[in-house]
Amino acid sequence: MRKNLIIKLLAILVFLLFLGIAIQPITSIKIYDFPPEIEGDHFPCGVEYWWLYTMLTLEDGRQWDMCAQFFYVMNWTGTNWSGTEGISYLRIQSWNRDTGKYYDYFKESQHPGALKHEKDIINLKYYNSTLKGLYPDYTAHFEDDVNDIVLNVEAHAVSPPYQHLNSIVNGTIPLGTGVFSYWSIPRLELTGNISINGTMFNVTGVGYHEHLFGDRPIDGTFNFRFSSIKELINLNFLYLSILKWMLQPKTISWLYKMHMPHVSVDNIRGYDWIWSTFDNGWSMILVRLRLGYPFSFTEGPTYSVLILTDGEEIWEFSEVIIKITEDVYLEESGIYVPLDFKILGLLDDKKLFLSFNSTSDFTELYNKFTQIKTSEGGLFLAAGETTGYFENGEDIELLSGKGTNTPYILFPLLGFRSLEVQLLLPPDGFGFIINKITPEKGLRSYKFGFD
Repeated sequence: MRKNLIIKLLAILVFLLFLGIAIQPITSIKIYDFPPEIEGDHFPCGVEYWWLYTMLTLEDGRQWDMCAQFFYVMNWTGTNWSGTEGISYLRIQSWNRDTGKYYDYFKESQHPGALKHEKDIINLKYYNSTLKGLYPDYTAHFEDDVNDIVLNVEAHAVSPPYQHLNSIVNGTIPLGTGVFSYWSIPRLELTGNISINGTMFNVTGVGYHEHLFGDRPIDGTFNFRFSSIKELINLNFLYLSILKWMLQPKTISWLYKMHMPHVSVDNIRGYDWIWSTFDNGWSMILVRLRLGYPFSFTEGPTYSVLILTDGEEIWEFSEVIIKITEDVYLEESGIYVPLDFKILGLLDDKKLFLSFNSTSDFTELYNKFTQIKTSEGGLFLAAGETTGYFENGEDIELLSGKGTNTPYILFPLLGFRSLEVQLLLPPDGFGFIINKITPEKGLRSYKFGFD
C-alpha cells in the first residue's frame, strides 16, 4: 500500500516537473522602469522592506557607514496574508570604518506600530526617522537616539534601477514555497550632515538603495504555504529555470581550467551580501543565498544575484561562481563565516572577475529578535577592498574600490556540517576526495582513486 502511494506521488511530481516547463512565469515590467507603484508599499504581503546604505566621508576625513531598514512581515492565515497581525521594525546601523566601532539601533513592534508607509510613493516614517522620495531623488533622516547619531542626507541616483533576476525568471524569485521581487539602485550620490554625540559634520558619499517585497517571509524558514495547484506549477517552473541557469557548460569548463574541480555544500541558511563602489564611478552587488542542504553551495556554482553597472547600463551575470579564500571559525556557534571571496560572473561574451578582501575584523551581531524558533541568527560586517576587471568582448575595464561584506547566518541547532567532493586530475592523481565536516568528528577525508 505504502509502495503504491510512493509511486503515485512520484508520478505526480514528474508530471508537475514536465508541466512546469510549459508554464511561463509572471511577466515583469521593463527592466529600467521604476514606476511609483513599485516604490510604494505592497501591503498586505508576506514581507516588505526598504533599505538605504550609505558610505560617508566626513569633513574631517573620517569614514563612516550608516544604513537604515524599514521592515514589516505579516502572518499567514492559511489562505492569505493578514492585514492586521504581523511585526514591523526600524533598524539603524552605524559603523566607524577607521576604528571598527559599531552601533546598532533597533525598534520592534506589532504591525503597524510606529511604521508608516504609503502606496505609489516612498513616504516612510518610524518614530522620528524618515525616508522619502521617488526615483531618482530621495531624502533621509535617520535618528539613533540610543547612540546619539543622526544622519540627514539628500540622495540622487546616478545609476538606473534594476529588478534582479529579470533575465532569468522575469524578476519573480522563488524561495521556499513562495516568491519575492527584489529591486535596487546600485549607486546614489549623497550630500548632507551627520551629528555624532552632538557634534555636526558635513558629509559626502555614495549609497545603495533596495526594495524587496514578496508573498512569503524571507526569515530562513521553509514553512509550507500552499494555496493552489497552479501556484505550485508556476513555482516549479521558476525553480527549473534557476536550475537550468546554474548548470551551464561554461561553469564546468571554468572549474576545470581554474584547477578547482570541486563542489561543496553545507547546512548553513542565510545569505552573503557584498556591495562595492569603484573609483571609476561603477558599482556592483552580490547576493548569495544559502538555503541549507542540499542547496547551500559553499563554493562553486551558486544561487546568486550579481550585477555590475557603469551608471548607464546594468549587466546581470547569468553564471556566478564563488571561491572563498579565507574564512573565520566561530567556536561558540561552530560555524565558518566567509571573509574573502573570489567572484566570477559570466554573461555571453562578458566576464566579471573580482577579489573582495576584508580590511577589518568582523563586527559580530547576534540577532535575538528573529522570529525563527529553530535557529539563532548572526549578522556580521567587515570593511573591504574590491579589485578586478570587467571584460566586454575585446574591451577590458579595470576595477578598484571599497566595499562591505555583510553575511547573515542562521546557526544550525545540530552544528556546522559540510560535504565537499573534489576531483583528482593529473598530475595530482586520478579519482576524487570526499571531505566531511561534522561537530562530532571534525574533518574527515576519504580518498578514492590513485596518485
